[in-house]
Amino acid sequence: MNIIRFNTGRMYGADGQRIAATQLSDGRVFFADVTRGIDYVTDAPCSLEQGAIMSAYDSGKCSAPFWGSQGHAYAMTQDALNELRAAARSL
Repeated sequence: MNIIRFNTGRMYGADGQRIAATQLSDGRVFFADVTRGIDYVTDAPCSLEQGAIMSAYDSGKCSAPFWGSQGHAYAMTQDALNELRAAARSL
C-alpha cells in the first residue's frame, strides 16, 4: 500500500493536524486524520497529493470510510485504516 503522510499545519492539536492517505483501486483516496479522530474517503477520484486531498476535505467532498468504501472488503478497509492511523501518528 502506497501511503503519504503530512501535517497540514492547522493547529487542531499540539502537533498540528496529522494525516495519512492511500489511493483505492478506483482512484478515490482513503485518509485518516489522527489529530481530529476522523477518517474519510473522497467521493470522487483524487490525486494522492496533499493539496488535492485537502481541497476535497475542505469542500465536503468526502464520506465516512465505511460508507464511502463500498465495493472494498471490510477487512481491507479496517487493515488499511489501521496502517494509515499508525503512519499519521508517526509524524
